[in-house]
Amino acid sequence: MIPKFPTLAQKKFIFPASMSMPSYEGATRGSRLANYGLSESDGPISSVSSSEQVLRSRARNIERNNSWGRSTVTTYVTNIVGTGIKPNWQLKDKTLKEEIQVLWKDWSKKADTAGTLNFYGLQALACRTQGLSGECLARFRYRRFSDPLAVPFQIELLEPDYLDMAIDKNFDNGHRLRQGIEFNKLGQKVAYYLTTEHPGDDWLFGNPATKRIKARDLLQIFEPLRPGQIRGVSMLAPIILRLVDLDKYEDAELIRKTIASMITGFVTSAAQPAANASDFMNQLMQVGSDQEKLDIAFDAGTIFKLNPGDDFRLAEADDSGDNLVTWTKNQLRGVAQGAGITYEQLTGDLEGVNYSSIRAGLLEARRRFEMLQHLILSHQFNQPVAEKWLDIAVLSGRLKIKDYWENRHIYHRIEWQPDGWDWVDPLKDAMAKVIEVRAGFKSRAAVVSESGADVEQLDQQNAEDQKRQRDLDLKYDSNVNDTTKTGVFQKAEELAYSSSE
Repeated sequence: MIPKFPTLAQKKFIFPASMSMPSYEGATRGSRLANYGLSESDGPISSVSSSEQVLRSRARNIERNNSWGRSTVTTYVTNIVGTGIKPNWQLKDKTLKEEIQVLWKDWSKKADTAGTLNFYGLQALACRTQGLSGECLARFRYRRFSDPLAVPFQIELLEPDYLDMAIDKNFDNGHRLRQGIEFNKLGQKVAYYLTTEHPGDDWLFGNPATKRIKARDLLQIFEPLRPGQIRGVSMLAPIILRLVDLDKYEDAELIRKTIASMITGFVTSAAQPAANASDFMNQLMQVGSDQEKLDIAFDAGTIFKLNPGDDFRLAEADDSGDNLVTWTKNQLRGVAQGAGITYEQLTGDLEGVNYSSIRAGLLEARRRFEMLQHLILSHQFNQPVAEKWLDIAVLSGRLKIKDYWENRHIYHRIEWQPDGWDWVDPLKDAMAKVIEVRAGFKSRAAVVSESGADVEQLDQQNAEDQKRQRDLDLKYDSNVNDTTKTGVFQKAEELAYSSSE
């Protein structure tokens, strides 16, 4: 028998003051933090579902109409995708590898169902949609074997609005439908419920129907920020308010300067006190079009004749001076920090920047970009697309691989290579790479891979270059077999000695 113990209330337990007050100041409920961050819906699913549509709409509006918002999203996509994150199959059979790479290159030109982009353009659009709208959907489209495609397979990108969030239910078989996604008992995605048309365009097509799409035929690309999160949030979410306030402030400052520049001067008489710009603006607000104004044109060398007792004063507008510049820079630094990019990338402002400082800032930003390249875009989009593409290529007979279905995991070993990073001082970085390779800290393959190239292709190109030079008896100081590392041509006996070693 389990013994029963008295409750705290029965014991008349008195909590010490240290237990009744939060140990963390951030958990207090004083006037400064009365209702801050307190929400009845703070689960990883409900917190997103209650805000995502509004966040998505506002983020898109900012990207359309705010130059800083556009620059933020563009910088995000440019650094993650660039000209494309390309596949490099890790196969021992070099002939088969070359055949797969060539077929992929041919197919990638027509990967888009709309025919607008190639596969790397789809990468950029998927990345942009994910960053701006919080997530992107990619639907697999299977084509007839007779269609004029290198592989009868294409990709259709969809905005997250297509997911029907109006349907939430529990099924008799234990499946759950949450925010347009169906999960089985193990929590695995089994289907997506998509509207047949974009909800924002339903005025064109009437009320769109909802269709169930199996999870194996659709990809969802988003960055989860909490365990259990099933929908994505716009990258602009933390900086929407700051961008809106900055936009309003800049507009207000521009309008104030414009109005002040239109008011040239004031004519006052002895019976009327002298006016200034602020007084005049107040009078305009009160009397509107009834305010008396003089129809005077200012030209070079013009001399005005005033009535006795009249005085002429030039309008003097308040000048924000350095305060505006300092405040704007601080706001933009906050925008860049919230978006995970650097202030220099966002604004192009390189004032006061040197090689060391900009490199330190770029290193931190590029760590985040590399994380998004490999853990989000390549894992959620590139790799599943390549695996499905290879399946279809074998099924359609475009590729002949006898043991493919028994060893699919071997043929799905792909290294995704993004563009290499360009540095401010390429000479210093190139020399650093040479030192690392010569000291054995890095391999040539690793250095070449960081540049976004394939070491095997590079070696083949180098071999072809050297053969062509020998056949044509060409001498270049770039040929390491003929010159020292300083570019000096070696003597024949030195070459013979070095080759014998």
